[in-house]
Amino acid sequence: MKISRLLLLVIAGLMVVGCVAHYYSKPQPSIEAFTVPKINVESIAFLGEPIVLSGTGYYADGILLEGNGTCSFGLFDKVTINEGFYELIHTDQNNNIYFPEEKNMIIWHTAHGPLPGTHNLKVDNNNSFGVIASTSAYANASSIRSNFNVIPKNNYFIAKKNSLQQTVIYTGKQDNILKFTYREFSNDMARPAFTTDITYDMNESNIIGYKSFRAEVIEASNTEIKYKIIQGFN
Repeated sequence: MKISRLLLLVIAGLMVVGCVAHYYSKPQPSIEAFTVPKINVESIAFLGEPIVLSGTGYYADGILLEGNGTCSFGLFDKVTINEGFYELIHTDQNNNIYFPEEKNMIIWHTAHGPLPGTHNLKVDNNNSFGVIASTSAYANASSIRSNFNVIPKNNYFIAKKNSLQQTVIYTGKQDNILKFTYREFSNDMARPAFTTDITYDMNESNIIGYKSFRAEVIEASNTEIKYKIIQGFN
């Protein structure tokens, strides 16, 4: 009795989905206070960019994916990989395993809805893609590898969720007046009550500050500002 080509493809697809791989849990990071950029280092920010960001979190190595893609397996399963930072949590002779910064960056869809949990991204030495589900099922996602630009990142800062973050954004220059916006973030949301526009007169001093934050302005124009942080918010 012959099995149709379609049925063979379905079975092959199900075998790929059903393969068992080793799922890696993310280790508990050491949370610390941070100020970006570093204190006493000359920095440049362009119009609309933050000149300082303070909060709590940790530094990690990994990759930044630019792009999105979805591939299907068998009759019902499909995997969606979204752009963002993926933290390196395991490496061996053949593979690197990454954990997404946000849970919804990898979504494994089934006939019954998304699989629960946060899934791993697997990249082998040939730079092919795969997804290890929280159930340890494995899906080969190499068919969408070309959708992504992969950028290695070392010492990438990951902010602690729900922590208070403070930033000052450069908003321009008028004559000798520099304009900024101070914002506080909690749970990745800006709170309007904690957003304030501030100005500084460079005729008085080239030192700017708000609350405990202090910075020396070296040079400023309508498009960018060169400065050095003296003290952060922490």
